[in-house]
Amino acid sequence: MILRRQNAADDVAVRAIVNSAFGDHGSNVVRLLDALDAANHSPISLVAEDEQGGLAGHVQLSHSWLDAPERLVEVLVLSPLSVRPTCRAGAWAPP
Repeated sequence: MILRRQNAADDVAVRAIVNSAFGDHGSNVVRLLDALDAANHSPISLVAEDEQGGLAGHVQLSHSWLDAPERLVEVLVLSPLSVRPTCRAGAWAPP
C-alpha cells in the first residue's frame, strides 16, 4: 500500500470510491467533496494505492472553524475518509 498526494488523474477514481464508501449517501458526499475542492478549502488530499496501482482509499483535510469558548479557531478537519468496499477489514488483507 502506497499513500501519496492525489493528482488530477485520480479525480474520477476518487469520486467513485467516495460514492461507493458512503452507500446511499455517496452522491451527497461527492457533492461535498466537489464543493470543498471548488472553494479551495482542501489543502491536503491523499490516496492509498494498492499493489496493482489501483486506488483503495482517499482522505483529505479541509479548512473549517471551531467555535471555541473564547473565539473562533481555524482547524483542519479530516473528512471525508473513504475506503473502497472491497478493501475494508475482512474483505482484503495485505500480503
